[in-house]
Amino acid sequence: MRHPLNTPRNTFLMLTAALALIALVSFVIQNVSNHSTELAGRPAFTEAQISSTREIEVVTSDATYTLKRIETGWVMPEKADFPVAENAITSLLTALTDLNIEMSTTQLPARHALLGLTDPADSGFGARLTLDQDSSRIFGQRAGQQFMREPEEDQTYQVSPVLPPLYNPMRWIDLSDDTLPRLTGEIVQIQLETNVTDAIYRLSSGVWHKDGSDEEPVNAAPLNNAIYASYYLEFTDVRRRTDAQAFARIGFGYADGETQIISLVREGNETWARFEFSDGIADVELYESREFKLEALSVADLLLE
Repeated sequence: MRHPLNTPRNTFLMLTAALALIALVSFVIQNVSNHSTELAGRPAFTEAQISSTREIEVVTSDATYTLKRIETGWVMPEKADFPVAENAITSLLTALTDLNIEMSTTQLPARHALLGLTDPADSGFGARLTLDQDSSRIFGQRAGQQFMREPEEDQTYQVSPVLPPLYNPMRWIDLSDDTLPRLTGEIVQIQLETNVTDAIYRLSSGVWHKDGSDEEPVNAAPLNNAIYASYYLEFTDVRRRTDAQAFARIGFGYADGETQIISLVREGNETWARFEFSDGIADVELYESREFKLEALSVADLLLE
């Protein structure tokens, strides 16, 4: 007996439905392909947006910071308006100007995390970049490729070139001696003031003596360590000067008559330094009204420990 479904009419209908489904899938694939082709080469931002922008805000799950254009260059307000390194901001602006869409990728929100495109406002992995509080994009990377989407959109795109890293605000500023010169003249006097000590050491004929100790020579090793530390201080962060009371002051007197005073402020496990210089020392303006976080080893050396 012929099965009721195995009639010529039913077979025809099933074949027709299958062909229609194949045609629909092909149509969708073709449309997606055409859409990707149309988008290829389209800029993520216009050149006018990049050239006119005065402020770039970056938000990640760990930090929010701003790169702000002023008359003399770019600064970071969150880091006491410290200047942004010229090579760093140039690299970012160039990449944003050249940033083009290569192809459309997924529209599924469940796959945003795979591309690093989840919204940082919801503790996501992406980095949201906003130009002049207006044009926002969320950026992420996977396998060396750069991806992008708009914050309120599910559609994602592969773009190029790859942007500079956006997650660490400290990468934009230079706290080395190229920007913040360390005084390296001959030191002939060191004064250490803390809650428990107030000592002055003087160098005479190549030998260190402590004031009030009948000019007996003292162990030069801690003093030499402090001098070395002052020459090669390593700063790991910067902030505006606070009203916190210093727990120690280290003064250095130089053979040419100049002086430098480093005041140390403790905040939890961190130590921040303030700097004062005698008049006439050049290129130290960036130290003014700011505090710099020090490495623990540098702190110990400055305290003659």
